[in-house]
Amino acid sequence: MTDKKTNNEYIFTFATCHRRYGISLGNSYVLINAPTMSEARKIMFEQHDDKWAFAYESKEKAGVEEFNLVLFAQYDYMEDDNERK
Repeated sequence: MTDKKTNNEYIFTFATCHRRYGISLGNSYVLINAPTMSEARKIMFEQHDDKWAFAYESKEKAGVEEFNLVLFAQYDYMEDDNERK
């Protein structure tokens, strides 16, 4: 069950050396809705191992608009890990 009332948006970015499906993810970001940065990082490690660079507390701090970053994936925290989208 999703705990939507306490979820925050966290942004994760990649370095230019990080690749997926044969493309560089250097201009991409991942959005994770989770209650804490710790939970968001856990999801990021589950989904992308250690193949990411930085974590931010907002799109603005990540420079999403400033650097024209493209959304690569979005994940939502679920209390039951089997329910994660």
